[in-house]
Order: sequence, then C-alpha cells, then structure tokens
Amino acid sequence: MTTLVDYLVKLDTSPKEARAFRSNPKKAMEAAGVSKKHQAALESRSPNRIRKLIFEENPVEAALCIINRLFSPV
Repeated sequence: MTTLVDYLVKLDTSPKEARAFRSNPKKAMEAAGVSKKHQAALESRSPNRIRKLIFEENPVEAALCIINRLFSPV
C-alpha cells in the first residue's frame, strides 16, 4: 500500500505518473496501491480534505505538501 504522501511526491516528481493520473486518475491510483480512502480524497480535489489525511498520516509532512500546486485549476 502506497502512503498518500508518497503518492503525492510521486505525482510531483514523475512526469509519467502525473500523465497517468491526469489521463485516468482511478486507474493510476489503483496501480500505485493508493487506498480507497485516499483515492476518494484525491478524486474530491479538496485541498482541505487531502491536507487532513496527510496530517493524520504524518503531521510533519503537512507543512511540506504540494497539494495546492497539484490540485489548483490549470
């Protein structure tokens, strides 16, 4: 199982993973081993919901998270 923080870092650092996510988020998350709970949060595109889960997973990571850049409208 991939942690939410690890998956977000992977999305930010791997152009291939980012393309897969943009093309088919559900398929990309399932292939990466993201939990259903975290998949639902990412699909919601709610920075607050995602931040909350990151904080629950690892409180130190919340301050470093790249959510706003990943999930802001392009």
